[in-house]
Amino acid sequence: MKKYSHIIKPILFLLILAIILGGLSYIFQPKNNSPEARMRDVKAHAILGEPKDTIDIIMLGDSESYASYSPMEVYEDYGYTSYVMGGMAQKIYYLYEYLEDALDKQHPKYVILETNTFFRKLNDSKKIIAVGERYVPFIKYHDRWKSLRKEDFYSKIEYTYTTPIKGYYYKDITKQVDTDIEDYMDKNNNGSTIPAEEKYYIKKIYNLCKKNNIEVIFYTAPQVKNWSSEKHRETQKLADELGIDYIDTNKYLKEIGIDWKTDTRDKGDHVNYYGARKVSKYIGKYFYEKGTLEDHREDPKYQSWNQDYEEYRRIINDKNITSY
Repeated sequence: MKKYSHIIKPILFLLILAIILGGLSYIFQPKNNSPEARMRDVKAHAILGEPKDTIDIIMLGDSESYASYSPMEVYEDYGYTSYVMGGMAQKIYYLYEYLEDALDKQHPKYVILETNTFFRKLNDSKKIIAVGERYVPFIKYHDRWKSLRKEDFYSKIEYTYTTPIKGYYYKDITKQVDTDIEDYMDKNNNGSTIPAEEKYYIKKIYNLCKKNNIEVIFYTAPQVKNWSSEKHRETQKLADELGIDYIDTNKYLKEIGIDWKTDTRDKGDHVNYYGARKVSKYIGKYFYEKGTLEDHREDPKYQSWNQDYEEYRRIINDKNITSY
């Protein structure tokens, strides 16, 4: 026995450590996806509370996604159900995890990838932390110790929280572009390319979708500050390689009706509600012309969406609310 003690002791240590971390992860992981349970990125993860198989379209991306696309505007016009799983300055490896979580309960026909996140360089240390958080939730939620309740020690995970704006970030503040922005796509060129590791995760998302019979679409939000003709060409090249559609709204601003004097909240980095409404209607029309989605507005199974739409309109019409 002593002969193998130098092997057995490390194994026992790792086994005990795994058991401890597993127990702590169970306790500290939120048992609901609500703000009160301190779930991370609550708006994005509110999709986990939606009824099974009721989402037609999932959009993934960074802040450009949740600022530019409002699912309820599309539901109003066409009855298609969609959800934005976006996060601020989000990295592509997190989006893969978000999609995996969503596909446990939803089987959308389309996944839209907002492309600004394609050009965010990956940080190896943060990626390692992200992997650790994925498999050891205690790493992510260790700071919940002050808000732990007795239910956290024995309750099962049950996601019930939803939001009427379906992941969209409503903001009606206007800060117009105050510089000459003619041909900004060409002026912004700075030698941008999609990093190889980013491509790896993009293709990983694509393959996950393909495995689940989901069509992937690339989408670029209107953005004066960050987007360029070179980024467009790089993204189009990848879209062509994968054989998928690519919607770059910066190429269709006149058709969409974007006015940089009224439709941006931060001088061209993100659109505000007025710009998002125009973009959403354009995307809704795109799916209508594809003719592959059903109108759910009269379907009793989607009655909650009609109720959420009424709440959404109350939020939009409340003049005391500038953001939600």
